[in-house]
Amino acid sequence: MKQLIIGLYTILTVTIANNRFYLARMLGFRSELELRDFFIKKKKTLLDGGQFIFMPRENLKHRLLYITITKDEKENYIEFYKNISKIPIVSQLFFITYSSSKHWKDCNFNARIDGKIVNIKIPQPNFTVYGFKNGKFEKSRIEKIVDNFEKKNSLSFGRQKENKLSYLSKYAIDSVESVYSNRFFLDVILREYRKGMIDFDGILKKDENYLLLESKEKDAGGNEGDKYFGWDSRRLPWYLYIKNVSGLETFYVIREVDNQTDRNFVDWRCISLNDFSESASWLSESGGGGNVGTITCPVGAFKSLKELL
Repeated sequence: MKQLIIGLYTILTVTIANNRFYLARMLGFRSELELRDFFIKKKKTLLDGGQFIFMPRENLKHRLLYITITKDEKENYIEFYKNISKIPIVSQLFFITYSSSKHWKDCNFNARIDGKIVNIKIPQPNFTVYGFKNGKFEKSRIEKIVDNFEKKNSLSFGRQKENKLSYLSKYAIDSVESVYSNRFFLDVILREYRKGMIDFDGILKKDENYLLLESKEKDAGGNEGDKYFGWDSRRLPWYLYIKNVSGLETFYVIREVDNQTDRNFVDWRCISLNDFSESASWLSESGGGGNVGTITCPVGAFKSLKELL
């Protein structure tokens, strides 16, 4: 466990230069892991979320890869992948599994320490890659993924920052392996390549439908009696597009905390893209992180996550 947390800290502090993004990523894992634990306690299956990775445009249109990095069985995802394959601009789909971390070896990773670029050792997951075509998974290779991307001209290195990942030690080793394996693939294997990504954190099967869940840990903004949560405006048209072409509905899940300092848990809240659209403040946009605005929605429009079950 300790080796994974140190390795994850090393990956993040090296690959994320912006301190605000770094802190957001550090804290962001908690909502993902708590969401998984919530469904485990309710004895409900939550499939692991995946990433849409943007490749260079072709004839001005986007081309995307979709990947899942998980320890789950690929057979559990076949029907969901059939839904994702309906999205016209998703040209390739991959499913990546990994073994228990006790079978991993170390690999070399370049980091900046005390102003110098040095080579250090971090754990390397054992990945097995499958492609998805014609409704089934077939064995593939990592090269089939990376060959789709253009290499960067140079690599940037973040500086050492405070390690705020100690809270991960309270979670099961499987959960920490999941976080680590995802970040290793995206930030180490794909580090040298130009890419943009939009992800979601879980897939809930309800009746015959699959619901996409994006989770965040947030405290409510605004004044008493006028509280709200914000959703990144850049994500909304993307999730609407997904729904239009595949029928997949997105839910925004909030792990509400009392304030940004103590971050004591308050409740789980959720809202569908449809319900958010009916209550959101579309005539104004609040400032968000990373030059991205947020559209706000009253807290009262959100439901308890338990109602989603």
